[in-house]
Amino acid sequence: MSKFNFVTLRLFVLTIVLSGCNVQNTTTATYEGYDGYQYETLSNEEDFWYDTGEFLPIGVNYHETNFLVNLKPGDIIYEDNGGFGITGHIAIVENIFYSEQFSQYYVRLIEAINVGVARSILTPTRFEQKVDTAFRVTNTNEQTINSVINFVIDQLNKPYEIALWKNADASNPDWYCSELIWAAYYHQDIFLDIDDNNNHGSVVFPKEIIQSPLLTQVQI
Repeated sequence: MSKFNFVTLRLFVLTIVLSGCNVQNTTTATYEGYDGYQYETLSNEEDFWYDTGEFLPIGVNYHETNFLVNLKPGDIIYEDNGGFGITGHIAIVENIFYSEQFSQYYVRLIEAINVGVARSILTPTRFEQKVDTAFRVTNTNEQTINSVINFVIDQLNKPYEIALWKNADASNPDWYCSELIWAAYYHQDIFLDIDDNNNHGSVVFPKEIIQSPLLTQVQI
């Protein structure tokens, strides 16, 4: 078999294995050669972190990290340097995706930011500079996580708005970051606010979510 055909076959198999949310059994070897090892970190990389849509905007080097292996759909990313360093910021992992343009896998997020609910990317540099921590809801299953992800996908492009309450309704016209994540899990009877979990109750802050006993930290 030619080298070209071997690489093509391996990529085809990887795409099948990693499609959807079925990424639980991946290992570092799974991504070998497709982790962006060939790319250097851009000095202006942060210009490409947010509102990226469905396509990777730059090559991202995940080599010598465990991002691609350890992060799963539905994981919650908390950024201590978000929210002007006061409230923090929170996002959710949509999945691990493959970029044909850059021949690599990458971590894609959904988050409520100043432009509205948008897709973004998580890079090792962002994780470090924003002082990130990853969390996972325990005692859940793939079907539940799929429903969580489908909820946030349905909210894409809605505007960002700070409020003094929280609204879990799918018809909510706007979102702030922690409200979106709280609502997605609320509809699966997973209540992450340590304060109160009443729909239309008090505001939910990112730090109130990550203090939930229903979460465990993901080692990144």
